[in-house]
Amino acid sequence: MVKKLLKYAGLCSIVLTIVAFILLMSTSALYYDANSKVAGTIALFGDGNLKSSGVVLAAWILLIIALLVLICIAVLPSLKLKVSPLIVVCSNLFAVLALIVAGILVFTTKSAFMDANGLIGAFLADYNLGAGYVISGILLLLAGLVAVAPLVYNLIEKKK
Repeated sequence: MVKKLLKYAGLCSIVLTIVAFILLMSTSALYYDANSKVAGTIALFGDGNLKSSGVVLAAWILLIIALLVLICIAVLPSLKLKVSPLIVVCSNLFAVLALIVAGILVFTTKSAFMDANGLIGAFLADYNLGAGYVISGILLLLAGLVAVAPLVYNLIEKKK
C-alpha cells in the first residue's frame, strides 16, 4: 500500500511547490495594517522606492530550480530514457535540499527585507509576515519532506 502511494510523492511535491510559487507571487509579503502592505513581487524584485532582498530572491530562485528538477525527474520515466539511478537520487536530494532551504528563507523575509531597506528598529516590530508567505514557507518545507519520502523508503527496504 505504501509503495503505491510513494509513486505519487513526486507529483504531490510538484503541486505543493507550484502552489507555494503562486502564493509568493500573488500575496502580500509584509503587512502593517489593511492600508500598509508590501506586495510579494515588490519583496522579490523591488520597485522604485524599495529594494529587493537577496534572501527572498534566493528563495524564489531555489524554488524554481527545485521545481524544474522535480518535473524532469517525473518526466524521465515516461520518455523511456535510460538514466542512472544515481543521477535520479542525487537530483532528487538536490531538489529536497533546495525546497527546504527555500522554505526556511521565506520565513526570513521580514528581517531581510527590512534590513535591505534600512528599516530596522521600530518598523521591524510593527510589520508582520504575510499569511501567503507563511503558508508558502510551510508548503515548501512539506514539499521537501514529501519528495524525500521515496528515498527514505528505499533506504529502509534495502537494509531489511
